[in-house]
Amino acid sequence: MDDSPQWGDGSDPPIIRQHCSIGQVFTGVRNKIAVALAPSLEAIANAFVALASSTSPISRAFDSLLANLDRLVIYAGTFATFLAGRWVAAMAVAALSVRELATTLVILKGALIRTGIGALIVGAGELVYWFTRLASGAGGFGAAMGLLKGCCCRGLGADQDGPLGCRRACHGDVL
Repeated sequence: MDDSPQWGDGSDPPIIRQHCSIGQVFTGVRNKIAVALAPSLEAIANAFVALASSTSPISRAFDSLLANLDRLVIYAGTFATFLAGRWVAAMAVAALSVRELATTLVILKGALIRTGIGALIVGAGELVYWFTRLASGAGGFGAAMGLLKGCCCRGLGADQDGPLGCRRACHGDVL
């Protein structure tokens, strides 16, 4: 036979007896709170029932809202259409403004080219524009410079010593 104490035979460890008594205390506290709040909760429930009755002002407001729901939906649709119309009109004005700006820039470019220094400015701007496109396509600044070096050497005759000394430039003596 086992001489160890069994649970529930009165020989429970003190910690178990304390947990049971603490649990019973909290159950009692919970019951007292429920008894104290019961009249208040009943009053709140009765107030909600009174609000939901067919003669209350809130009930009449919900009834009138539901009776005019189709009218309210039409008002909301009309308002949304008005806003969309304004948005479309604003987009059309913006598109027209962008087109006018592009035309103005072309005219400005032509006017700058007609002047001596303007042609240099426009030409330098075009060179920078095309070089940035070359650099992004080649994968970076160094790769773009390598492509330009190869193109210049082939264009100026890499096999001959041209007036610019292209053979030395292509082999790194100058660059």
